[in-house]
Amino acid sequence: MSLKLTESTAKAESPANQPKPDGIDVHIWVGAAERPVFLAQAKLLADNWQAALTVEAAKHHFDIIAGLESPDSGLMAVLLGN
Repeated sequence: MSLKLTESTAKAESPANQPKPDGIDVHIWVGAAERPVFLAQAKLLADNWQAALTVEAAKHHFDIIAGLESPDSGLMAVLLGN
């Protein structure tokens, strides 16, 4: 299935090319075991939105949310503002 995206439509739809939503504290959390393009996208979004960026060791997009299961994880600390 083709999404029929062109380079210009992809750039226009990218969250990194949109303004950061007002009134929201954004923290980008990505796994270090991701493909380089995902790491680059996370850094681009963090840079463009002037947001914090955490690259968690040994995690990828299938297990990055595992920190939500542990009340003392770094991810939960950020979510709870600790």
